[in-house]
Amino acid sequence: AMLLLGLGGAGLVHRRMPLGDVLADLHTGTGERRTYTLADGSRLRLNARSAVDLRFDASQRLVVLREGELQVEVAAEPGRPFVVATRQGRVQALGTRFVMRQEDRQSLVAVQQHSVLLSTGSDAPLRVDQGQAFRFDGLHSEALAPSLRTRASWTDGRVDVRDEPLGDLVEALRPYRAGLLRISPQAAQIRVYGSFPLDDSDRTLLSLSETLPIRVDSLGSWLTRIDVI
Repeated sequence: AMLLLGLGGAGLVHRRMPLGDVLADLHTGTGERRTYTLADGSRLRLNARSAVDLRFDASQRLVVLREGELQVEVAAEPGRPFVVATRQGRVQALGTRFVMRQEDRQSLVAVQQHSVLLSTGSDAPLRVDQGQAFRFDGLHSEALAPSLRTRASWTDGRVDVRDEPLGDLVEALRPYRAGLLRISPQAAQIRVYGSFPLDDSDRTLLSLSETLPIRVDSLGSWLTRIDVI
């Protein structure tokens, strides 16, 4: 394991992370974001409930995203490529800043600066340029339109939503709540627009309940349910 200088964190006291991810080289708990400077000078940001392993050697710099989401600003080092791997594929940085997410059955890459090279199981390597985003499942890749899933506003502690389903916003809030957060299929389809704080998800849910035709019911801190009125 390579380590590093931790530069800070944000979030709640509660932390929940699968045991395997707690054993990762770097990980964050519920409601926690952290920024690291890696041994090569690259800057790595982890979203809440995220975990990575680091495998740096003389030939490459490999980051394995086990769970969650990261953003990386890659330090140039000719002759030693910087690669981020998920269960579905690999992304090689071409002098860049980008976001990657590990989801249940697929991964996502979104490029904020320069470009990356995306490799999956069967497709030929694909160049992804600044402003582009792709999801991939290990066999194929598919271009994505800009959305809250492709934006990196979480690095600033918020989620920006632009006429998108409430269900997507709820998904972004889940790593910031210690309890379960459930939403009905009907409520999940309601369109939302706005910028919402991640570090105060109770405030976000209250604001949504005051402006949308939904109700938010909580059973203590362990279960919150969202449904249409």
